[in-house]
Amino acid sequence: MPTINAYKHDPGYYIRAWTTDLGNINYKLRSRGNTIIERFGLEDGDEISWDTIHALKSIGEIYTEGSGTLGRDDFAPLDGDTKTLSEEEAKRLLDSILDEKNPSEQRIKELCDILDIERPESNIERLEQELASRIAGITSRESFQTEVTLNGPADQASISVNIEPSEESTEPPLDSTINLLLLGDTSLDDPGIARHDIYLCEEHGLEGWSFAYSGSWETHAEMARQKAELMPIVIQWFDDLNIDYGIPKESFGGAQRDLLG
Repeated sequence: MPTINAYKHDPGYYIRAWTTDLGNINYKLRSRGNTIIERFGLEDGDEISWDTIHALKSIGEIYTEGSGTLGRDDFAPLDGDTKTLSEEEAKRLLDSILDEKNPSEQRIKELCDILDIERPESNIERLEQELASRIAGITSRESFQTEVTLNGPADQASISVNIEPSEESTEPPLDSTINLLLLGDTSLDDPGIARHDIYLCEEHGLEGWSFAYSGSWETHAEMARQKAELMPIVIQWFDDLNIDYGIPKESFGGAQRDLLG
């Protein structure tokens, strides 16, 4: 079984292994690989499973100097009978990797194939669920008005969030449109819909907040009041994600600019 070993005079770790094809191999870890190993809980002298090594290979955190071949084109999942991590350990290793790196969805799928676990929700799905959960709290507020737009009280409404990244987006929700959709009581013939669109740019921050409406001035006024209730929740969400929402645009009212800082 391969082992994880700490350098005596330098920081970091290396992996000592042996295969029938290549003989002795010393795998070296890049800086993030060292952090992942520590997050996962491995220490000097511990045995390290081959599926852990292959997971680190697939994200480019292992290299050699003359022993073994570790190009990404050489990557291949191990046979099932060689896996040694339990499901709980495999999920914990994946969490350790995701905490340190931001792999593509394809790379995450490969990692899950190696570790023999189901693919977790995508980062966008997690963000959507988190914001929807926060917004759901407004349904208990008497101040949140939906009588005109949703034809009924807010506590009968359902809330969904959809994040639509642009082609340039590398880290949603930046460079994305965030759609907040409130749907009225579906038992009604006409439950009503209220949709708010938020535009978040990596370079300029929060560029705009619009809502689609048709009909009366009362509908427009109610959605404006909804926006006033929703904005603090969204801004706090940005803060918790360490997102810089930038300098408020002139399109925001004075009170809203004050809220945005």
